[in-house]
Amino acid sequence: MSEQNPELEVPPVNPIGQSQPPIPAPTPSAGGDDHVIEKISLIDNPIDGIAQDSLSLAPYAAALATFIYECNTPVTIGIQGDWGIGKTSLLNMLKEFLRPGKGKRVQTPTIYLNTWQYAQFKQEEFLAISILSGMIQQMETTFPDKAKNAKEEFAAVKSLVSRLGKFAGAVANSAIENASGVNVQASLQAASGAPAPKTTSDDQDMASTLQLYREKFANLVSKMKPTASDKLVVMIDDLDRVRPLRAIELLEAIKNFADVPGCVFVLAVDYAVIQQGVSERLGAKAQLTHGKSYFDKIIQVPFNMPVNAYKLDNYITTLLGWKFDGDKTFQIEDAYLPKPNKDALEHKAIFEGLTRTSVGSNPRGIKRVINYVKLLKLVRDEGAKLATSGKGRGSSDRRWDINSAKLLYALACMQIEWPEVFSYFAKNPTPLTLKRLESWDFISGLADFSGMWLRYQDQFQAKTNLIGFFDEIIGIVDEDGNGDISIEEFRPIWQLLRDAQLTNVDLPDETEVWEPLRELVGELSDNSVPAKFIASLKLSSWCNPMQLRLKKAGNRFVNIIWEDDSLGCIVTSKAFPLQMYVQAKMPHEFIVQNRALIPYLDVNERDHRGTGNLEIDVERIIELNQEQQTVVLNTLLTALLQDRQITKAKNPADFGGH
Repeated sequence: MSEQNPELEVPPVNPIGQSQPPIPAPTPSAGGDDHVIEKISLIDNPIDGIAQDSLSLAPYAAALATFIYECNTPVTIGIQGDWGIGKTSLLNMLKEFLRPGKGKRVQTPTIYLNTWQYAQFKQEEFLAISILSGMIQQMETTFPDKAKNAKEEFAAVKSLVSRLGKFAGAVANSAIENASGVNVQASLQAASGAPAPKTTSDDQDMASTLQLYREKFANLVSKMKPTASDKLVVMIDDLDRVRPLRAIELLEAIKNFADVPGCVFVLAVDYAVIQQGVSERLGAKAQLTHGKSYFDKIIQVPFNMPVNAYKLDNYITTLLGWKFDGDKTFQIEDAYLPKPNKDALEHKAIFEGLTRTSVGSNPRGIKRVINYVKLLKLVRDEGAKLATSGKGRGSSDRRWDINSAKLLYALACMQIEWPEVFSYFAKNPTPLTLKRLESWDFISGLADFSGMWLRYQDQFQAKTNLIGFFDEIIGIVDEDGNGDISIEEFRPIWQLLRDAQLTNVDLPDETEVWEPLRELVGELSDNSVPAKFIASLKLSSWCNPMQLRLKKAGNRFVNIIWEDDSLGCIVTSKAFPLQMYVQAKMPHEFIVQNRALIPYLDVNERDHRGTGNLEIDVERIIELNQEQQTVVLNTLLTALLQDRQITKAKNPADFGGH
């Protein structure tokens, strides 16, 4: 987490000493907590003001307002951050703090322009001039009373705007030269082998027009301010939504045409976009050398959006349907989340953890996930109705509780941030998959994910985030807290996947695991040797549907698969109703190393169906009491897995056995 500027750690109060407009708290009806409050909009629009501040940005807006009141002019402030990070929301709150009013020692009349709107309806090559013209129009319409007394000044500035258009490109080149030390036109001429350009009458005309415009614009700004100490604030938003080269031209136009005393520009910019524009203008090599110095001279006061300080937990849970007010939690109308309980604060922290480790802190990205998960819940609700009515696949409890809400939210985050991971998970929805995706070696070695890591500049951090994300999920479903996920603990995830139509894979259970063996041996007497041995297997670590699969191969045997490795087979014939073979790398050494198993193993040297070089003495095992049978079978499985080096973090005997 990056350190925050201590000068910005201010309480959310009006920077000129007046009280900040209070953020209204939800008021329950007479019924108290059982009532809900008005729903929150999830339209992907910025907030309008302080009352909607879920990210706790108001203190930063207050700090910026304080700076604007106290700073010398002219000055340009850059609000920096990725697209969708909340720059427009911060500008809207800043406008609220700067709103002129009685008793303020400094008045700050403010106008706002959206670059993207001008880029849509004007020819892009004239964007800079269009914005300058838009500034004049905004001043005229926003302050009509003052405009009446400044008709002469408005007319003078308007008459000069059209003349500036033909100079926009030349002015941009000149400004870059001043800021970075690189003459663009000369560099382009040198690269082409052409002679250096000579000074012309157009150059002189450009200089005189620029100087005249600045003088007339400064006169107009002074007319818009009630007193000489007041300041005109010009906010220009969405610079990162136009072509980088056009954004550069716009910055130059502001710097050269409108940077006059009494004027404060607040620009919402993305540093990377500006650097890309400099690269387009100068070339990649020059951008590396001079790009930062150029930016620093254009933007005197850089302010990075305080992403690491965002109150994401409040923001996320508010959008999902809970509003916190002190020690009380209220449910919002049409909430995704169920009615809050006494553990609401703990649940809030889990939603934040799932979000930060997946889609990150971008408010626009978070809204995208929440809109998607609300759609998934509607699909899930219909699927759950079918399941509980007996018309769908699967049954059992389909209540919508807080764990269901967490898990479906996690699935939505996974699908949006890591579609490759989600695809793998949906095709293999088992506890084993869940545990594997928490392993650095596994996610690093899986070919399905190889291309995914290329999207991230810091692949180590990306892998750390993915592992942390699955650790959050495991924490939700691990009811007994032993670190291992049973089929029943995993079942809620599978049910959500099925009900939301995200997978068509069945969840294995103990009955299904042994079905191929039951088909192989047919109906058996409970006292028969095969029946007793199978019963003993079911009470041991072998009965683990998370990792064991029995694959029928013809009518005489089944292969024993543990995770993705073959352990052996079970064979039946008229002479021998049930024989079990297991595969060791070196069978004789295996027996020597596992002396406790010597009475129950024999090196097999004759041909048989399936895989296995060690035969299990089934009859000798079933002569033991039940506890001894379980110990022998668990010990055998542990030794086999160690022999193959497919044991993971824990001894497989920990998974089962009674």
